[in-house]
Amino acid sequence: NGVHSLKKKYKEYSEDQLKLMQTQDLKYIKYKHQMERKKIDKLQTSSHLIDSEYRPSHSHIFFVDSQKQVEKFDPVKQMRTHPSLINRRSNRLTIEQLKSTKFNIDEEQINVFSNDETFFFLLLKTKFII
Repeated sequence: NGVHSLKKKYKEYSEDQLKLMQTQDLKYIKYKHQMERKKIDKLQTSSHLIDSEYRPSHSHIFFVDSQKQVEKFDPVKQMRTHPSLINRRSNRLTIEQLKSTKFNIDEEQINVFSNDETFFFLLLKTKFII
């Protein structure tokens, strides 16, 4: 015959059907966006080894009886930790733990992590070898 034609004709949709499909597409996109946002939030809050700017703000609350105690209050003394660890939110070792723990970190490991955020975590450990 030599004449080419489509075997299946395109289905034609009414205006209402097209509007419905567009709103369903929009809802699906919003749903996927929300799922991705939750994944990001979960990842940001699960990084517990390194203090990150994305983590939610946590704080210790200490109760004292008088204004005089407020002025004399020392968080380093209260938490029995080293002053350089006081701003950490997690894995804040006490002075006793720092003294009793032997940290085995060699120079090769430090060079591997030198460009990574974990470098600071490892470096902090090496400072307290006693």
